[in-house]
Amino acid sequence: MHPDDPEGTFTAEMRNNRGPSTINGNAARGTGILNTELHIGRLVCNRLKHMKNPETGRRQSRLNPRESWVVTEVPELQIVPQDLWDRAKARQAEMARGNAARL
Repeated sequence: MHPDDPEGTFTAEMRNNRGPSTINGNAARGTGILNTELHIGRLVCNRLKHMKNPETGRRQSRLNPRESWVVTEVPELQIVPQDLWDRAKARQAEMARGNAARL
């Protein structure tokens, strides 16, 4: 039994079918596994605000101004070495430039 599936109706393939945005996210907004700064021991609060769209009733997130973010260093929570993080961010930027060139 899986906690996300107490009735046992999901197959392993269904549970593991995460979209690309779950991992890659949006670098500018700090979303996605590859952009979670907590992995390098940096807790960022107040990055996003959520509001309800009056027309659709759906919740939308908006990026707060950078000066309103609350950043706290928590080195005891770091699980990714800084050099690996820097290489991943460089690769991410390289891939973004490549995608922009194709558009």
